[in-house]
Amino acid sequence: MASDFKRIGFKSILEELANADNRVDGDYIDEQGFLCCGVCHQRKQYETDLFGDGKRKVPIACKCDDERLQKAIDDIKRDELRKAMTSNEKYDKMTFANDDGSNEQVTKICKEYISDWERMYQNNIGVMFYGSVGTGKTHMACSLANALIDNLASVEIISLSSFLNQSAKFGELDEKIARLMKFKYLMIDDFGAERTTEYANEQVFNLINARYLSEKPVIITTNLSLEQMENEGNIDKHRIYERVLEMCPMRIKMVGKSKRTVIADEKRKLAAEILKRGVSK
Repeated sequence: MASDFKRIGFKSILEELANADNRVDGDYIDEQGFLCCGVCHQRKQYETDLFGDGKRKVPIACKCDDERLQKAIDDIKRDELRKAMTSNEKYDKMTFANDDGSNEQVTKICKEYISDWERMYQNNIGVMFYGSVGTGKTHMACSLANALIDNLASVEIISLSSFLNQSAKFGELDEKIARLMKFKYLMIDDFGAERTTEYANEQVFNLINARYLSEKPVIITTNLSLEQMENEGNIDKHRIYERVLEMCPMRIKMVGKSKRTVIADEKRKLAAEILKRGVSK
């Protein structure tokens, strides 16, 4: 009895699918009487005998349908990857589209990286943005990260200071490091700003070394100069920096006036204008 109900239910579902109308504006009927896509011109119907009661035309997907479905699936994947990348929504807004154009050459280089990102990934070529405070390092690194996600590459963004604080507070450092190795790309923001202690150096080395051994790229932002990293006298820091420099053959120096200073100046002017209007009322 149960099998009969299942068979009847399955048949009714097939009947419903077979009778579905997949016609859209622009579609047409060809000389053999089959519905065709008005764009790719592939048939959107197939003739078959579903239940032994004679042949009938049933709907099938054309190339355009397949592409629309794949796009919808990819969009869902991008949303999931972006949510996994970081809990900080401001990083999501740091994209090439929102670039202020102050470093056109840097933007061009980063876009060229993205255009061949799969080969960059396969060869473990990481990128380091270095320079003084406020020159747009984080924005450019996040633009790279968001563009990678647009290409369905998984990325995680961390701050070493937060990473170390959370690890010290909640433990399970090995599990946290193992999780970070699952991402195709790891972005480390503000590298070198973490506390300098024997414990911190050890944990940072463990993270960097694990990534090094996994042969997966990193994207790094730092206020440190190349000279500081290359000539570091502390042996613990030196071995960390040595790994990072090897992992980041692409080293991009960010220059220019601090964007934070510019924003602060603009806000001061706006505040003064608002106060002036208030007094005049």
